[in-house]
Order: sequence, then C-alpha cells, then structure tokens
Amino acid sequence: LCLIVRPPEYVAAAVVAAAIKLRFEPMSDCFQHETALEQEVALHKVGGLMCQHPYLNLLIEGHATPGIGPAALPLSQRRAEACAAQITGVARRRIHTRGLGYHFPAVEGCDVPGNRRVELYLLTPDRKTYPDRMDCLTGPLPIIDDDLFPTGDTKIAMLPRAAVSLLGLKLSAKLL
Repeated sequence: LCLIVRPPEYVAAAVVAAAIKLRFEPMSDCFQHETALEQEVALHKVGGLMCQHPYLNLLIEGHATPGIGPAALPLSQRRAEACAAQITGVARRRIHTRGLGYHFPAVEGCDVPGNRRVELYLLTPDRKTYPDRMDCLTGPLPIIDDDLFPTGDTKIAMLPRAAVSLLGLKLSAKLL
C-alpha cells in the first residue's frame, strides 16, 4: 500500500506563480529578456518541489500568437521544451510537454504577450490537475491523455491538513 496525498497548497501555488512569470520574446522560444533569470529560478523551484513529491507529474503546455501562422505549433512546442529544460532533478518521464500553437488564446489580439505563454499543470494519479484547467477564449482546452498522468495503481487518500503537514515532513526525510 502506497499512501498518496494531494499536492500541498504551497506546491500548487509555486506552479501557479511560475506559470504567471513564463513569457517569451516575440517569435522566439527564449524567455523575455528582462525577466529571464526570474523565470528560470521559478522553474528550478518547481523542480525542487517535484523532487519532494514523487507522486506528481507535470504537464507543460506551450502557446503562441496567431500572427505567425503555421510556425506557431512548432514554436509553442519549443517553448514548452525550453521550460522543461530548466526543471532539474526530476525524471524526464514525469515531465510532459506539448505545443498547442495559437488555437487556445488567453487574450484577444494577434501578437499579444499574454498569448506567448506556457502553462504548467500538476497531474495526480487520480486524474486531477492543479491548478484547474480553465477554458480559453475559443473554448475548452484539449483533453489530457491518460498516459500523461502518474500510474493509477496507487491508493490515494485525503487527509486533514495537519496530518498532511506531519506526513509530508516524514516523507521528505525518507526520500532524501
């Protein structure tokens, strides 16, 4: 029996905070020059937290703006891969990337920085995503394939916050 808990709030918060910071130069898979170091630090933090929680997988979805036409799909994939490369210490089989091109904009406009983005999602064995996936301007995001989630043969239990905190400390000590 393997006991799995939902990702602690601070892990989910770190993923959300990192995703907010991930922005790219126009028509490029390079982080925005002004904030590149901050973005790399945020991704390193996500990697460190994933090391402490081996029951989680990470989905990185890259996006591009419609202004670049058919080049948007490969560019969005390269953006997702650029983020994955900054996450160290985590087995690559736990990190999944996919490019979605320009089909799922977050904001209106042809070349808007808000659409040159990458979104991060924690995936749990019970097929949940953290944070919740929201629809974009054009409708729902694509479904996440089952094989991207951690294996489902693990028992999952919901514990009170105090128990999770106590157990989390013990698990971290055993994993190191």
